[in-house]
Amino acid sequence: GPTTLPSHASILTGQYPFVHGVRNNGTHALPDSAQTLAEILQAEGFQTGAVVSALVLNSRYGLGQGFDSYDDNLSAGPVQSSFLLRETTGDDATRRALDFLTTADDRPFFLWVHLFDPHDAYTPPAGFAERADGNLYGGEIAFADEQMGLVLDAIKKQGKLDETLVVMTADHGESLGEHGEDTHAIFIYDATTHVPLVFSHPNLQQDFALSSPVSSVDIAPTILGLLGLPKPDIMDGLSLAP
Repeated sequence: GPTTLPSHASILTGQYPFVHGVRNNGTHALPDSAQTLAEILQAEGFQTGAVVSALVLNSRYGLGQGFDSYDDNLSAGPVQSSFLLRETTGDDATRRALDFLTTADDRPFFLWVHLFDPHDAYTPPAGFAERADGNLYGGEIAFADEQMGLVLDAIKKQGKLDETLVVMTADHGESLGEHGEDTHAIFIYDATTHVPLVFSHPNLQQDFALSSPVSSVDIAPTILGLLGLPKPDIMDGLSLAP
């Protein structure tokens, strides 16, 4: 699914959109009957938190299931012309993620940090476009990358990075004019469905890349597999842990 809400629903449930039922932004919500990764980990004793940066992921759309705290406060962001385009920037998301980390107790934690910056319109902070040879879209990616680094630095300063599984991915890409599509949400060519997926932990084989295609629905089963937890039968995805 090349749109934000359906794709994130698939990431968090390990199910395809036609199974979990979320088919579009703003008009669908994940049903209470769905089982999210956060719900599974919460039941295992994890403290769970989420920080989102766009109104399309507001808790009204059902993704807050299983999160002790679901921070969808976008008051620091500008008011956009369309309610679905209300967003905040990566530095604000990082600030809220650091608040979660500094108030977390000694239990294992599951923290989902959502950065929305690499979306149209592309307006990276000063200096970031230059890091991408003047490309504004690349500049927003560079800014998001730096913000993710700040979160990882905070976990490292707490002495927890070596015992934290880090997963980085994207919900979709951007066509940038390919096939006549400026951004995303219409077609499912590689431009919008071929996204990065990185698992990082000291116990994993380093610099290893899978050669075969995998799916966003494999993320939740893989996380569970790496934690030694069983995959629910209702998940469509497969564990890549082996």
